[in-house]
Amino acid sequence: MAKRMKALVLVVALVFTLVAMPVGSFAADATTSASTWTPTTPAAPATPAKPTAPTTTAPAAPTTKPVVVAPEFAIPTITRVLHFGTSGTDVTLLQKYLNKVGNTVTVDGIFGNTTVVAVKAFQTKAGLVADGYVGKLTNKALYDAAGQTDVITTASLVNEVAALKAGLSKDGKWIVTTIKDLVSKEEIVVDGTFLNGKKDKVTGADLIQRKLGLYTQDENKKVTARFTLTAPKMTVNSPNFRIQSGTFIGDVYVNAEGFQLVDAKVEGNVYYTTQAVKDSAKIDAKSVVTGEVALIELDVVATSSLTYDKEVFKRSLWANGPWLIANLKDMTFDEPLVLNGDILNSRGTVQRKLALYSQDDKRNVTRRFTVTAPSLTILSANARIQGGIFKGDVYVTTPDFQLVDATVDGNIYFTTEAAKAGFKYDAKSTITGEMILTQLDAVASPSLYRDEETLAKNLSKDGTWIIYAGNDLTTDKPLFIDGEFTYKNTVQRKLALYSQDDKRNVTRRFTLTAPALVVNSPNTRIEKGDFVGDIYVSEANFRLNEAKVTGDIYVGPFATGFKMDKTTVTGNVYYATQKIMDAAIIDSVSTVSGVSEVK
Repeated sequence: MAKRMKALVLVVALVFTLVAMPVGSFAADATTSASTWTPTTPAAPATPAKPTAPTTTAPAAPTTKPVVVAPEFAIPTITRVLHFGTSGTDVTLLQKYLNKVGNTVTVDGIFGNTTVVAVKAFQTKAGLVADGYVGKLTNKALYDAAGQTDVITTASLVNEVAALKAGLSKDGKWIVTTIKDLVSKEEIVVDGTFLNGKKDKVTGADLIQRKLGLYTQDENKKVTARFTLTAPKMTVNSPNFRIQSGTFIGDVYVNAEGFQLVDAKVEGNVYYTTQAVKDSAKIDAKSVVTGEVALIELDVVATSSLTYDKEVFKRSLWANGPWLIANLKDMTFDEPLVLNGDILNSRGTVQRKLALYSQDDKRNVTRRFTVTAPSLTILSANARIQGGIFKGDVYVTTPDFQLVDATVDGNIYFTTEAAKAGFKYDAKSTITGEMILTQLDAVASPSLYRDEETLAKNLSKDGTWIIYAGNDLTTDKPLFIDGEFTYKNTVQRKLALYSQDDKRNVTRRFTLTAPALVVNSPNTRIEKGDFVGDIYVSEANFRLNEAKVTGDIYVGPFATGFKMDKTTVTGNVYYATQKIMDAAIIDSVSTVSGVSEVK
């Protein structure tokens, strides 16, 4: 009976011991470490008593060379899995490490509740399973964190973008350290003024510093791993900010003095916004910047839209954009650009300015940028291009357009006499092409198209009597000319595929390409340009004037009065009836490469 009672007591004690241990995922950390370790779990009481003196028994020697993280931690490496209830010198070592990274755990050699809380908090920051077990993965992460030369807090050790941004914010820490590569789709902002806990050796004053550590290192301060942070842009507002021993992919904009690159790489540009910021910056011999290192101070930084990518640039040109668009690098666009909207500048005057340059604090231009596009249409009043190069044609529809120390590598077309009369350019500006007053007959009701959507709208019943081409255009959708419009007391429509000067001389012919063009408007003509595709005519008095058609023309049963003047058709002309064919008027200069017949 006594033996049974003794056995029962042992079982109850074992049950209480198991209940007292925390429940969590052990495999994520401890089982991984089991592949190289043979952990031994000492028999511990359910509620361990504080030992009177730490044990002097050394743990089993590790199979690999111990990693000594810092001089004050030059003691044997932990060689077993630690958890709630364990005790010994290795727990003492663990508690010292936890305090090294910013905790305030009592160093008593007992793995109690406060140690569990500290371990779980660290595991969460390190991206590990927060189960309270200290196995190989937690052990190594803690070694790496505690081994930094600087005091790294658990709040500054990051493995995700959100934690990185929080750490670099004005409410963050003076030092932020990544433990893996990170990619942010948004701008990174370094904000706030912080003390690093050190004193100036001469004055004794507290030292101001911020640091982004993209690396880990061993006990000899040798870098063991380098990490990469990728973002569209990093803006530095904190004084004495340093990027060290890793790579940042993106442009860096520095607004505060004391910026440093230490054994680091920037795959992008480094821009300083004032001369003082530039003069105080330091980039050591081990650091690399793949782009340019430049002063980009602009005349109105606060209200300008500093553009470093194409999408931001295009949005800045919109009617709801800023009055000043400041470009910071060369850009090339496949589509036409439009500057739209009447915006007030900083003095309360309507103005738009495209600043294609950077300048120093004495307003000397330090670099000129080039924007390349098929065309730029100016719809904003009192607009100017300044200090750079636009490569393409410029179409001006509003008065008081200016070029100031700028180059247009192309033609400038004015759509009204007022636009041409109000244009000004200074002695430093250059226009490689011509200045042309274009399409005088379109001035009364101009409808310029440069994209598929605008063309379709202009051709519709909600468009205007004349559809004026601004460039070559290709669409994979059929086009429809609909509606009746009156111009000079005559119902008519005109697709003008050309531009001309003030003497009505054609300066350029444009090509419109589509699968088909269906003409449902009476008295429509296509004039002085090229159409590639088939044309279907359903209304009377359709005319081709000095045009070129590459495709077939189908003249419907109601399309009387079909006419061709000085036109070339590379294809066939089919008539719905003999009567329609007999009524057609084809001059002697016009040619059809295929057949002209009833079909």
